[in-house]
Amino acid sequence: MSLIPRGLLAAVAATVTCAIAALPSAAGISTDRVAGPDRYATSVAISQRAFPDGVGTVFLGSGEDYPDALVAGAAGGAYGYPVLLTERDSIPEIVRQELDRLEPATIVILGGEAAISAELEEKAGRDWGAVTRLGGANRYETAVLVSEWAFNRGTPVVYVASGADFPDALSGGVAGALADGPVLLTNPDSLSPATADHLADLGPERIVILGGSEAISDAVATAAGRFAPVSRIAGADRFATSAAVSAATFTDAATVVLANGMDFPDALAGAPLAAALGAPILLVERDSVSEEVCTEVSRLGPEKVMALGGTAAVSDAVLNHVMANCVLPDLPGPKPGPTYTIEPPPSPMDLDR
Repeated sequence: MSLIPRGLLAAVAATVTCAIAALPSAAGISTDRVAGPDRYATSVAISQRAFPDGVGTVFLGSGEDYPDALVAGAAGGAYGYPVLLTERDSIPEIVRQELDRLEPATIVILGGEAAISAELEEKAGRDWGAVTRLGGANRYETAVLVSEWAFNRGTPVVYVASGADFPDALSGGVAGALADGPVLLTNPDSLSPATADHLADLGPERIVILGGSEAISDAVATAAGRFAPVSRIAGADRFATSAAVSAATFTDAATVVLANGMDFPDALAGAPLAAALGAPILLVERDSVSEEVCTEVSRLGPEKVMALGGTAAVSDAVLNHVMANCVLPDLPGPKPGPTYTIEPPPSPMDLDR
């Protein structure tokens, strides 16, 4: 099992006020579901499960689009802070109730005013206390600001994911939390300037590229190699990449967490809970699970399979299928999508050329 990061809760509460469905067990494996009626309520259900006694800090990110909140999972998981989702101009009532329950001393808003309005920021400050905004000119600068806020120079590892899409960064959130390292974003074809400058400042021991060369080009890996030795974790698609990240992070796991890989909110909000459980987040489709994810679950040998979100996100059939080690009933594989090339990690010598 990977090392538990600083600041995580010693125990995870067994109850949550939103919907949690427990399904029949098979072969000694139990199932669990943490969900609400929408993405905002699901982020609350996750927070209630992971943080029953309140917290000092809460991340507040947009539930309407992913870029600015995408990298918060690593920071939230490392420190044991929840990631709650909000609309741009108003905080949903269920999220307001959760903030009242948590009584945070600080709310960290993720992204600029295009993601979360100044009016919402001002109201949050009046209602709950100090507010800090981490918002850059773009998603790459925002990711750097989150990293600067959460992680120190000389961090053991930095994960770099494409900022053009969300799945690989979501897969890396738990890995970053457990390794005490940030997830940064880059343009797929060139290392984003803000990311390059931050890598120079951080001085990490190593850099891990998430996704194949179609997600992040070899040119980006070469450029990143100026700052630290670089390796790549990739699968044939987003689902296989999530399994590859899990395999590189965990030797075993008592719990595995399933999240829909075709949308971002549940996996984003779920990273702190998964990190607290020492569990990978594996990506699936609503009604299908990839062979690579099934293989990884079998390797880990979990005692529990947990789904994030309702049955519209992860069906009962998928949850039961994974619980049964993907033996019966047969489910279709994921629909065709972007294909990433599996490549061996480039050596530091090659990257220096």
